[in-house]
Amino acid sequence: MKNVSVRIVIVKMVAQTIKLMNKLFLILALLFALSACSVGKKCAVTDEGNVISSYVWFFKNGKPAEIDKINCF
Repeated sequence: MKNVSVRIVIVKMVAQTIKLMNKLFLILALLFALSACSVGKKCAVTDEGNVISSYVWFFKNGKPAEIDKINCF
């Protein structure tokens, strides 16, 4: 009977560890995703002079210099 209760405790500990690892993975994935974006109203001016504005910008290779709050007029 003692072996069964020890196994139950081990299974519960493993389940808690898996839940903790899933939370950690989710937090790391969200941080990685947010590092490639900018939140808040920012604008960009095209070559034709049109103003493009958005509250969320996603970037592939770093933040472009022309996307800024100053361009929102």
